[in-house]
Amino acid sequence: MKKSQETLRVIDTIKGAIMYIAFELSNSKWKLAFSDGSKVRYKTITAGNLAQLQIEIDLSKQKFKMLEDVRVVS
Repeated sequence: MKKSQETLRVIDTIKGAIMYIAFELSNSKWKLAFSDGSKVRYKTITAGNLAQLQIEIDLSKQKFKMLEDVRVVS
């Protein structure tokens, strides 16, 4: 199957995507901000809840329509 130029451009864009995370940490709550570079998603979780953090990362990837293995930077 031959891929069109537009399909290749979309694939390159997706592969080059980065999801950004900002943390505001306290003893009781962690405020999180996720971004794909244009949109922002805010969430607050209980401090130290790493399972919930992973869930929020995964949900943000889905919301921003990013690949599961997208590069994540903080």
